[in-house]
Order: sequence, then structure tokens, then C-alpha cells
Amino acid sequence: MLIFFQKLPVHASKRVGSLLLTTLLFIATNTPAYSEEKVLPFDHLNPAHWPGEWSGSVGLESRTYRKTGELGQDTQAFSAVVAAEYFHSWDRGRSNIQFKPFVRLDHEDNERSHWDIRELSWSHRGSTWNIRAGIGQVHWGVTEFRPIVDVINQIDGVEDTYFAKQGQPLVNFTQRTDVGTFDVYALFSTRQRTYPGEDGRFRLPITIDTTQARESINDSEPFDYAIRWKQTFDALTIALSHFHGTSRDPRLIFNFDFDRPRLIPIYEEVDQSSIELEYLWNETTFKLEALTRSGDAVNYEQAKGGIEYTWAGAFNGDWDVTGILEYMWDSRKGEAPSFLDHDFLLGFRLFSNDINNTQLKMGFLIDDQTREKAVNLEFSRSINDNWDVRVLASAFIETDPVPDSFLPSSSVIDLLNDISTGGISNINDASDALLELLDFNIYVDTDSEELQRFIGEVIINNDPTTLNPISIASTLDSLYRMGDPNRKMNLFKEDDYIQFEIIRHF
Repeated sequence: MLIFFQKLPVHASKRVGSLLLTTLLFIATNTPAYSEEKVLPFDHLNPAHWPGEWSGSVGLESRTYRKTGELGQDTQAFSAVVAAEYFHSWDRGRSNIQFKPFVRLDHEDNERSHWDIRELSWSHRGSTWNIRAGIGQVHWGVTEFRPIVDVINQIDGVEDTYFAKQGQPLVNFTQRTDVGTFDVYALFSTRQRTYPGEDGRFRLPITIDTTQARESINDSEPFDYAIRWKQTFDALTIALSHFHGTSRDPRLIFNFDFDRPRLIPIYEEVDQSSIELEYLWNETTFKLEALTRSGDAVNYEQAKGGIEYTWAGAFNGDWDVTGILEYMWDSRKGEAPSFLDHDFLLGFRLFSNDINNTQLKMGFLIDDQTREKAVNLEFSRSINDNWDVRVLASAFIETDPVPDSFLPSSSVIDLLNDISTGGISNINDASDALLELLDFNIYVDTDSEELQRFIGEVIINNDPTTLNPISIASTLDSLYRMGDPNRKMNLFKEDDYIQFEIIRHF
């Protein structure tokens, strides 16, 4: 079933998504009465008569961007989202089934319109053990902003947060002992990350082509696996984990097709070992995550530490306030694919003690080397038992002006002329000259067939005009900009937005 989800054509997935949305809306707004005197055909299939419990929410979102997108995207975007949950337990609570479908329909970005099964699992609990099988969610990590050790589930990249994850087919066995809790995971059918489409926001200047995604040819295991140990010693909690399998963070490489430039996701085989520490001292919590990862392309280390302090009963007892300070470090520095490589993350959470459950969250990201900044704000409040409102806002702040062009077009055109006229006739020399000119680049695989084919075509065609050097220079300029380690946030400088949501719980 999961493979079916991944391979649905866009038009078919839209029809199925619309059908599922209609069905869930019907469930949310209708509760048919049960009649012992009149039983309709197939009445036992009515969810209202199932032995378990349904819950969930339906939301409408309106997002306004400060500017038109760099690639012409509209300043307005609307979407609807449905998240439901079915839960049924038996055998005095020792066995249960959990089902969590998810649907989003977006009028602007076709890639953001999608649906998924976040969970569909059976579990059974013994005296010191339990087992879970199906599609599930696993959460590792202790820090507030994007835990770095969290590796089991694939990120749902078209949602608003890194905490939105796709369902993962798995079998999980847990054993509780006096020396700690041990978990063993067998993970099947690696999910591909979702990305915004050509009309979406928070996207790279070059489209990511998920239909051409590749997996490591070195991964001979029939499934991924992970093991984990966790134990609490008074105020200290420690966890050690190891994961082996297909990376959930694909490496993106340029296809060197200037008629249809795309980035291709490459999912490599990796081994990740990690540690998590959490220490409670009065109202202060100290947190640390660290990992080392080895794989097909590059080996690296990451670490993320933080401090949280909670003021209970602040503002004359009406609010609980938590302050957060974290620092992110990545040994790859500017070659890390994310702008989270050497950054301070500051934030606070305000929770009211009123019946409306008013909450305010704010986070700041500051790059300690480039001085780029980002800020996120979230406000939520209940109207009554069934309705909530939420406001989100996000902005990116640059400290240095962005040049009009990172890579002079004339330099590229001159190089292509030298190659095509025989000034550089050796394909390896031509490839080296191009790479030296670009001088970036996490998006170029120097050993790729795509690069060698492109250089070969320039030499064989012997006419740079057939390759449209102006277009090539423009595309390479985008690549250069994407690979600039000092201006990673400028890729999203047009994507500041404010979003309003209304949510109906059922």
C-alpha cells in the first residue's frame, strides 16, 4: 500500500486525495444515529459503529508573502489540511491499533497537495516488552529546534516544520530491563523526501526532480535497521543509538541538462552513531545531541547543545515562560546542505493558564559567521472546545547585499568557446577548467556521468551557440549562488510570510 502511495500519478493522487478529504470531512461533521430496528446494508462498515475512537482536525490556511517569488510565484497561497486518528485497544489495553491518515490540498503548489498514512500500526505490550508493526513514527532527540539525531522517519519537506514526518514501515521490539530500555528496529521501504514544486515557496532556484531519485548501489541489505539504548540516572537521561541503511538526507546533484536543468536526489548508504544527554537541575534543563556519520560520499560529525529555563507563574502567575538557547555545529561547515551548520538558535515559549490555552512561541536563528538571521513566530488560541486559531510568521534577514551575478556570464561563454573551438580539446582538462571556474560546489558531482556527457557534447558539437551559452551561464550562476556558504539564507529572501489558520477539532 505504501509503495502504491509513492507511485500514484499526480492527477490520480489528486483524485484520491480529494475523495479521502471528502470522506474525512463527512466523518468529522456527521454522526449517524444507530438504530437497532433498521440495519442498513454494509452498516457495519460505518466508522461510527467501529469499536474504537475517532479524533482529528480539519484546518483552512491562508498565507500571504511579502513579495512575489523570485521565480514568479504568487503572493497568496491557500490550503486545506485534514489530520485524523483512529485508536482501538483490547486485551485490557495490552493490544491496540492506531491509524493516522493525513491530507493536504494546496491551490498553488501541486507538490504540496499530497496525502500520507502517518501511522497504521498494531502493537502488543508484555510485562517487560512490547512489539509494534506496521507504519509508524519514531522520535529521537532532546533539543528543541530540529533534533539532529532523529533519523528513522523521512521528513515531509512540503510542510512547515521538520517535525512533520512521513510514516515509516517498520517492526520495533522494545525490551525494558534494570540497566535500561533497549529498542531494535527493522525498517522497510525507504521513503523519498518531498520538496516544493515549481510554483511552491522555500524552494531552490533549480527544481528538484524526485522522479530521477537514485539509491546507493552499495546498499545490499534487504532492510535498514537501528538499535537504541536509553537509561535514566536520577536527573540524567542518556541514550545511545546506531542506524544503518539509506540516508533520509539525500545529496542533490546537478544533471547538467541546460534545456531542462534539475537537481537529482541521491540517497546514499550511511552508518550513524549518536548520543543524547539531558540533565535536569531545578528549573534548568541541559541538553546535548552529537553524532558521527559515515557513508558513500562524505564522513562528518554534528553536535547540538542547549539550555532551557522555565519560569513558572510568570507575570503574576498567569503564564509559564521557557527560554531556550541552542548552538548547532557541523564539521562540513560551508559544505553542509543546510544553513544550520554553525548557528545560534534562541527562542521562548509562553503558555497561559487560562481555559483558552493561549500559546506564543518565537525562535531566532543567527549564523555566527555570516551574521544572517531568521525569525519565526507562532501564536495559537482556542475559541472553544472545538475551534482553534493559529498565526504563523517567518522572515529571513541578510546583513550583506547580494551581488546581481555570482558568476560572470562572459567567463562561462569564453570557456565554452575555448572548448568548442579546440582551445581545450581534452575532456578531462575541459572538465577541470569548468570546475575551477565554478569553484563551489556541493551540487556538482565531479565524477558524474552528467558532467562528462556535457563536456563531451560541447567538444563534439564544436559550436557553443547550439548550447545557448547565455542560458548555461544563467543556470551556472544559480548553482554558484546555491553553493555560496556565506549567503545560504538569501535563497529564501523573498519568502517572508504571515499565515492565518482556523482549525476544527472533532
